[in-house]
Amino acid sequence: MKIFISEHHRQTAQRVALLNIARLYRIPYCEYLSNHELYEQLVPINSPLRDALNDYIDAYDAWFDFYTTRKLVEQRLDIDYNFNSREKLELGELIITRQNALEELERQYQALRMVLQ
Repeated sequence: MKIFISEHHRQTAQRVALLNIARLYRIPYCEYLSNHELYEQLVPINSPLRDALNDYIDAYDAWFDFYTTRKLVEQRLDIDYNFNSREKLELGELIITRQNALEELERQYQALRMVLQ
């Protein structure tokens, strides 16, 4: 299996989450801030939404690291990487964790959105 995931994918996933939350909090000029700058603006905000954002970023990064580790092997050996049974189970767990974190982030976002409107 050829692995086609890059840092761009990770940054884009984070950007979407960060921008949506920044807009909700009405952070000015958020579109012009980097992901790091946006995150720094959101860190002081103590809320379940911020916690859900951190959980999502951590879960996405764990899933991303799983793939990038194997992508490096694939590139070094110039072969398509084939997951073994243990790796397939681990990947499944990472996907479930990432999806659950995303769903919780969406729940917390919608809950705060209702309060702020």
